[in-house]
Amino acid sequence: MSFAIQLRPLVERLGTAEAARVCGVTPRSLQLWMRGAEPCAAMQAGVLLLLRKKTPTKRDT
Repeated sequence: MSFAIQLRPLVERLGTAEAARVCGVTPRSLQLWMRGAEPCAAMQAGVLLLLRKKTPTKRDT
């Protein structure tokens, strides 16, 4: 599964600005990544981990 496919639902739940703040990147970076640009593997893993910890799941809502 591509990084963009994994990233998109997490960012949509939090909103771009909040997701960027959580990850320590700019909203522009998130937008680029959701369009297919890929950061290094370590950044991908870190971003997904941070957003999964911060994002409520359907059972939490």
